[in-house]
Amino acid sequence: MEKVICPNCKGNGYLRLAFEAEEVIEQCKVCKSQGELNSEEHFHQSWQEPDSQMRTIYFGPPLDPDSGFPDYKIEPNDEEKQ
Repeated sequence: MEKVICPNCKGNGYLRLAFEAEEVIEQCKVCKSQGELNSEEHFHQSWQEPDSQMRTIYFGPPLDPDSGFPDYKIEPNDEEKQ
């Protein structure tokens, strides 16, 4: 089982969210605060191409967001959203 860095939190295990002057730390729900994902596990992922108003949706192993996926988003699996 190969591990990859979580593209949601970039391996930190948490997200720093800022709204106006307030900053909040939230645990990463995609990797369950571990910072890594199983490369064989499947996730809902999406991105938006620059010339399109539609989002491309993909369900599969984690993609590398630095490989040309603009506005890349990865969602936690259904059992992880609880």
